[in-house]
Amino acid sequence: MLGSMMVLSYLAPFLRDLAGAGPTELGWVFVLAGLAGLAGGQLGGRAADRWGASRAMTTGVAAFAAVMAALTCCQLLRPVPLLALLPLLLLWAGASWWIPPPAQSRMIALAGPAAPQALALNSSAVYVGVSCGAALGGVVLETYGSGWLPAAAVGAELIALALFRAADRGRYAAR
Repeated sequence: MLGSMMVLSYLAPFLRDLAGAGPTELGWVFVLAGLAGLAGGQLGGRAADRWGASRAMTTGVAAFAAVMAALTCCQLLRPVPLLALLPLLLLWAGASWWIPPPAQSRMIALAGPAAPQALALNSSAVYVGVSCGAALGGVVLETYGSGWLPAAAVGAELIALALFRAADRGRYAAR
């Protein structure tokens, strides 16, 4: 959540600076991103059922990181037409919402009988990620400009992935 919210919280200045997008265009981007997010959540849950939670989550994080890297590179091509950015924005929304279902499935598997408590703590962690993502995104925006928001989001996602992988190693070592 932290990585995604770094960009989503400041999507208006990011798209204004990158593509010259105004309020009307932003409205459509948010509508389409919401639909892509719904699809991403469904697909992430199905992937977790089919591939296992860890693989599905890694796939979602990798897709998110790839899209953020591509958006970072788009800064070199400014201005970029919004229609050219739209596929990346929709992939970002889908990848962002792909991640929670496998993450929760994985958490349930790791927590065993404490799964209800783990899910409750996860809900709290989501809100911490939302607020910290907006705060850190504001620092990035103010200090470096909107073009660096996706790069910072990639960093946050890669740290999260490393922590998930460390938890996997700990789980298998305990067996």
